[in-house]
Amino acid sequence: MESENSKDKEYTVSVRTNDIHEAIATTGSAFYSLMEEALQLHDHEAEECEFEEFARDVLGVLGRHSDQLIYERPWEARDENYADDE
Repeated sequence: MESENSKDKEYTVSVRTNDIHEAIATTGSAFYSLMEEALQLHDHEAEECEFEEFARDVLGVLGRHSDQLIYERPWEARDENYADDE
């Protein structure tokens, strides 16, 4: 997934809650966001590679259970793809 132009990144997800369901919803939402980003940054080949298949499967599962995720992402408050419809 790395290319010559990519910069090293470090991703950390921290959830401060005593509620296991809230923790899972928050980390699930973060995982969905990271998976979307990884798929967008991935070098696409003519045929779908194993990573693309994996990423689409994961996004599909999380998407089918979107009611269990928390889409409020304070670390990406300016992401126009997730802005509230007003």
